[in-house]
Amino acid sequence: MEEWVQSYRCVLIEVMDVSRSTSSLPAQDSAAQATYVAALEKTLRQERAGRLKAERALRRTQAANSAKDRFLSILSHELRTTLNSILGWVVLLRAERLDPSTSARALEIIERNAATQSKLVNDLSDISRIIQGKLRLELQPVALQAVVRSALDTVMLAAQQKRIELVLQIAVDEGVQVLADRERLGQVVWNLLTNAIKFTPEGGRIEITLRSQGSEIELIVSDSGIGIVAEALPHLFELFHQSERAIHHNGSGLGLGLAIAREIIHLHGGQIRAESAGAGQGATFTVRLPLAQLPR
Repeated sequence: MEEWVQSYRCVLIEVMDVSRSTSSLPAQDSAAQATYVAALEKTLRQERAGRLKAERALRRTQAANSAKDRFLSILSHELRTTLNSILGWVVLLRAERLDPSTSARALEIIERNAATQSKLVNDLSDISRIIQGKLRLELQPVALQAVVRSALDTVMLAAQQKRIELVLQIAVDEGVQVLADRERLGQVVWNLLTNAIKFTPEGGRIEITLRSQGSEIELIVSDSGIGIVAEALPHLFELFHQSERAIHHNGSGLGLGLAIAREIIHLHGGQIRAESAGAGQGATFTVRLPLAQLPR
């Protein structure tokens, strides 16, 4: 920026010198003087616009690099945490000094951490495909209500452990379908539900609504959780972005789930958005998908 200021000053001095040196010129030279000054002003504007554009690009690059650094730090932490837990309990089990109850608990912890590792690897694989534009869908007619019920069955235990009430409202005819990749769509619904459970305190409430909206079907997941600050909303679905609520909540995960969900929904020709009235006000995620156009 200082270089631009110096350049600007030099050109201004030049303009002033030109003005002084030409102020005594005959009237016929006035037009040439005005043309010269106008050209200098145009050059200044173009140079300033170019520098501002370069500065914005630099800030974006720095922000992206910073986000990647944070992501790698989180990834390293997640990998170490789960691996240390697995290795620690394996050492204790090999020593054969644990009672049956503690041994059973050890196996549960090992299994849980292994599942976490598997999800980390799957998320990283998905992100790699997204970046390379190689994420593919296997489309077929799918009843979204069945996908939602299946995802609910998967997260039911986690909700019960926190005494969170899950309320399902379906306002869609049984025959209504979307053209979708069932597994990928289930991945999106599962991610939204697990996030809602993670960020909703004990005794909270999560509402899942499925309804038809003209030529689209709409899935809404609304929770009574810790909410999302307004500044974070525009960045929730960005790669390598972990929201402030995730950081302050000390929840596990890489913060890739929503970025993956957005890409999956977009590949289905749909939309996904997040809303929140602010911290402590809960959050609502809405997915809209086009209905399948089946032959009559």
